[in-house]
Amino acid sequence: MKINIYICYLFTFLFFLSYGINAQVPTDIPLELRAQFNGQFDYKIIGNTLNEFDNWQNPPPPCQMLTESSANLDLDPDQEVVAAYLYWSGIGDGLFDPEVQLNGQTLFADEISVVDPEETNFVFWFGSFKNITEIVQQWGNSLYTFSELNLNPILNNYCSTAQYYSGWSIIVVYEDNTLPTQQVNIYDGLASVYGFGINATTIINIDNLNVVSTDNARMGFLAWNGSPNLFLNESISFNGNQLSNPPLNPVDNPFNGTNSYTGATDLWNMDLDFFDVSEFIEVGDTEATITFSSTFTRLIQNVVTVFRSELPDATVELVDFSGVGECDERDFTVETTVGNFDASDVLPINTPISFFVLDEDGEEVFLDTFFTQAEIAIDDSETQFLSITIPDEIPENTTLIAKVNTLEDGSNPINESNILNNDFEQELFLPTSPAPLTTQNLSQCTNLSESFFNLEVALEDAEDTDDEATFHLSQEDAEEGENSIENPADYNPTELIESLWVRIFDGNCFAVNSFEIQTLPPPEINAPEALSECDFSEEQLGFTEFDLTTKIDEITDGNPNYEVEFFTTQVEAEDLTIENGLTSPYTNENAFSQTLFVRVTDITNGCASFTELELEADLLPLIAEAEDMTAVEACDVDLIGEFTFDLTTQTLIILNGLEVIEHELQFYTSQTDAENNENEIINPEAFTSSGQEIFVRVTETETSCFSFTSFELIVNEIPPLQSGDPN
Repeated sequence: MKINIYICYLFTFLFFLSYGINAQVPTDIPLELRAQFNGQFDYKIIGNTLNEFDNWQNPPPPCQMLTESSANLDLDPDQEVVAAYLYWSGIGDGLFDPEVQLNGQTLFADEISVVDPEETNFVFWFGSFKNITEIVQQWGNSLYTFSELNLNPILNNYCSTAQYYSGWSIIVVYEDNTLPTQQVNIYDGLASVYGFGINATTIINIDNLNVVSTDNARMGFLAWNGSPNLFLNESISFNGNQLSNPPLNPVDNPFNGTNSYTGATDLWNMDLDFFDVSEFIEVGDTEATITFSSTFTRLIQNVVTVFRSELPDATVELVDFSGVGECDERDFTVETTVGNFDASDVLPINTPISFFVLDEDGEEVFLDTFFTQAEIAIDDSETQFLSITIPDEIPENTTLIAKVNTLEDGSNPINESNILNNDFEQELFLPTSPAPLTTQNLSQCTNLSESFFNLEVALEDAEDTDDEATFHLSQEDAEEGENSIENPADYNPTELIESLWVRIFDGNCFAVNSFEIQTLPPPEINAPEALSECDFSEEQLGFTEFDLTTKIDEITDGNPNYEVEFFTTQVEAEDLTIENGLTSPYTNENAFSQTLFVRVTDITNGCASFTELELEADLLPLIAEAEDMTAVEACDVDLIGEFTFDLTTQTLIILNGLEVIEHELQFYTSQTDAENNENEIINPEAFTSSGQEIFVRVTETETSCFSFTSFELIVNEIPPLQSGDPN
């Protein structure tokens, strides 16, 4: 029978050795410190396997597992539960049957660790963790039944290599005032001791010790997949010393399916064991090393150590903040308390307190390090007011982290009992004022009483925002958020120039910006009288040239800051993009009369006013032509060669039917004088002449248009008397 068993073992060994040549070693989930208890604490472990047989016996057992098993917790009356952790492990990835029960209560894992060979599809092992402190505190001493973990449906991939297992365990930490001060450390994860024919090791380093006595120094562990029948190069060492507690755990086969707490030897493929390590540690030691070795697949889910250790226990608390929550405030004072409560030694002076803050990616950014000012006795504390500056690149919502006994690089310079309680986190909201809204000045040309502004136009260049924007008459009101303008889309100013403020508020902070609105009075102008010009053309069709500049002073009252332009349409006049009006002189396009549209621009502000100018082309008076006039003759009865004429006697003939009352006749002795309106004959009713041509200027009194004509004055000599004349 023994020969057959050895052959079976040899075959299995060769199988794993061959498998190991081609397989990839799985990724270890290292054991890390889960919890640390300093004071009058100790622990108990209960648990059970779900394997019915040792997988490595001959003949091979049926490939199957149980779905439930039980274990009893029995604490003394003075032992008070302070923590309880449930562990379970088995084949697969932990998600095939994630729902388990403890005494009928359904539980799901808080954490799942998986050892996963990346290049195989069948060798998976998982370890699950659940904090059940409240449950055990409620149930206390009882029979605990773990159930509803059924991994049999996925056993096929594991039967051929006999690497299947499942089971559970509970670590119960309790406080007992009869105990000495000691340190209980719990490390967990799922570390593989996995050599495939080549001896492999897993090492756990324990630090933060200050051993004051070696009495009752212990190390316990929870391991899986061990066997009393198949083992090679197996050992557990503490500080380089191999451990054993025969007959349960021989030095060369510690993973043999035993329970050191109950003395059971049928904990198939599962080990709940502990060892006395008091001979392998010394007073004053500050660290220790545990090493697990095996050629075959062994998995370590947790390790528990108990040492008599006296150390300070630094904690930090951020009690109060000054300045936090104020807009744009990144400098503030933190009331910081460093304590040494669950301790067995004083906390030395110059213990560091480092501050970190989380950036937008959730990464820690170092801020500053401070130091305690004095020794802190057991159960005492020290308070300091520390000044902290948060960098501008840190987001508004962040976390401030204070770490006592921690330097910038994360190291812990002071040896203390519990480094798991060194951090204190405080959520921070550091409100930042929004960027002031981009504004632009507004102006419009109108009279003040008619001036209405849509103030929102001043924000047209601002970026879109959902934040509230309000308008205010003063900076003080804007900053206080008071007396906002009720209807900013239709605001009537009371002054020609006003400064206004716009406030943007994001619900926490505000920003203020200012802008000006200016009411620009348009030019004050006059409506001009019609501009009349005479049509001096021969055709007399009602077209003539107009000197438009002659109306400028009338329109502007001579204001030198006013620019006057003339246009043929109202649309052109009001289109300020058209900069040049009509040139002067201007010939009317419509016969006899035409309306021009006038734009008057104040060159000091660009505002314009508008009016109209009527053009009138007047015809000349239609009088008798010179060639149609008959000479005025008179006899020189006085024989002096002259005669006194009444030139006005020609009026009716000259007017040729025109109304006398509507015309003015002026008489001149030369054409030039008539045209220049110079040297007018003052007394045309008694004009003495020896005979000459008289030039007449006829002016229509309504239009001032005039025409010219002329006629001859002739003085006839009286012929001499003939002889024989009786007279």
